[in-house]
Amino acid sequence: MSYPLFSEERVHRLAPGMVLDIAAELVYWKSCYPHRRFFHAHLPFDTYVPTFKFGYDTYLIHHHEQLPELVPMLRRRYTSLHERDQLQWADAMAIVRATWKRMGVATG
Repeated sequence: MSYPLFSEERVHRLAPGMVLDIAAELVYWKSCYPHRRFFHAHLPFDTYVPTFKFGYDTYLIHHHEQLPELVPMLRRRYTSLHERDQLQWADAMAIVRATWKRMGVATG
């Protein structure tokens, strides 16, 4: 599943020098996501992967902004995507907050 929200070129332009090992991050989340409030037992981990990537992409591009101010724009972007396995917005936002927190940002 790809997540066409932000191109790799745009991420590199807006977050120069930032390095994120997404494979390592997904390993981390796979080990702990069942203990999170956004977890639903009937959904496999792969269903969550695009939303974790969305969270990290939003961090890389908007890390200099306050997350609460971005919520309306992020919701529009997330819900406009036509992913078959898209999560409910409340779960998606919980994942965005969790990814930002993991990157060391207070998420308000």
